[in-house]
Amino acid sequence: MKAQTLSLTQVSNLLHCPPRIISILEACKWFPVRQEDGSYSVADVKTSMRQHPWLRQLNIPMCERELAQLNPTLRIPRKRGVIAAGRTYCRLWEILDASFHDLNTREE
Repeated sequence: MKAQTLSLTQVSNLLHCPPRIISILEACKWFPVRQEDGSYSVADVKTSMRQHPWLRQLNIPMCERELAQLNPTLRIPRKRGVIAAGRTYCRLWEILDASFHDLNTREE
């Protein structure tokens, strides 16, 4: 790896999500595409995180109301999350993962 680059594992740790979520973010153009050697440019990662501040919240459980502020089409997947104070909470990366999976299965 070159200087000023991050590996997939480092990016995954930075965003507190599994590596497969990074691929989803790339596919949706919310995150930079990997360089030829499989690494990410630190400058591109910083730019993406500045453009999409919610990337820092991927591991934070959110309820439906909080999700609606990010994107009104997002929903907490069935049988996922935890209930607290009468609301269901689920981590944002799990919601994106389920939404992307549902989208892909509809297209097939």
